[in-house]
Amino acid sequence: MRATAVRAPLLAPDPGVPGRDVLLDAGQMTDRLSRLLGRDGPAGIDRYARGRAKYKVGESLRVVHEIEVDGASWIVASRTFPDGRSERVYERALAETRENGGPLRGVAHDPDLHAVFWTFPNDRKIATLPALLPATDTVSALLGRPIARTVLAAYAPEKSATAACFDELLGRPVAYAKVFADPDELHASHRAHTAVFDGIGASHSALRVPAVLASSVDDRMLIVEASMCASVDSKDGTITSKPRRVLVADDNQDSATTLGLLLKQSGHEVHLAHSGAEALALAKQVRPDIGVFDIGMPDLSGYTVAERIRHEAWGKEMTLIAVTGWGQESDRRRAFASGFDHHLTKPIDPASLDALLSS
Repeated sequence: MRATAVRAPLLAPDPGVPGRDVLLDAGQMTDRLSRLLGRDGPAGIDRYARGRAKYKVGESLRVVHEIEVDGASWIVASRTFPDGRSERVYERALAETRENGGPLRGVAHDPDLHAVFWTFPNDRKIATLPALLPATDTVSALLGRPIARTVLAAYAPEKSATAACFDELLGRPVAYAKVFADPDELHASHRAHTAVFDGIGASHSALRVPAVLASSVDDRMLIVEASMCASVDSKDGTITSKPRRVLVADDNQDSATTLGLLLKQSGHEVHLAHSGAEALALAKQVRPDIGVFDIGMPDLSGYTVAERIRHEAWGKEMTLIAVTGWGQESDRRRAFASGFDHHLTKPIDPASLDALLSS
């Protein structure tokens, strides 16, 4: 049994989320998940890694736990609930649970942590999450072509999930399928993708924007093409791939997700944060090459995040790009004074951002 070393952050006590420090501790969660989720006694967890975490002080903590049992990978989403609500949520979840037939229970409850755990594809709000499973033909039916397999690429519990859709002959993703908990977010994402594609499409010499291939209200699913992009080496004109590790931070989750998808299509490794505090924590964990930060985040502004990163030894060489609706010269000066290397005004010109990432 091996747990990836993830040290829980040293935070002030939070009576509203009493189980916070345990949920963020890799060693303790390995033991707890083994006992909670094992169908026939404790599950033998060979590996544990903490994924995405979303923390609202005094309210709740959501954590994605990535575990390996008998050589198979599993994803477990947890959420805390205040005022004794976790037991009621658990009882409702039991009635809706999709059992996977594997070694793990579909849903579990830890009263000490005031937390409920869902084993993927169970989720409290994303009813159509099973449509992303490899064994289903939902994506194939919507695309009108066979998809060999789907691989989960991103998962935000109770909000959305994205899967890469692989073609058997090509051996690579030909599309990305995303399901949403909220149908309004499906419509908004569809409009955003369509607007960007209509504005740039396939005509730009340096940037290929993925087109929307299919959309289903019943499945709450949006499917966009998986396009391959490359950059040109100015020294000899040859096409070379220059992947970067990029951290995107924006409290507007649709904006962050859309930008993240575009960057992934260009071959970059992308990590998303939806608050200043989450961006700072992720920066410490993944040490990105480039940070693309919205300025107007409500908890910690992009200015504050940049200043704190620059005070860290690992953050002094990171390229920081400010993305904001504030485009006055005074705004640019403040961004540079906070430690940003570049300043882009919304709406972003994708070609300009692509050039910065390739430089």
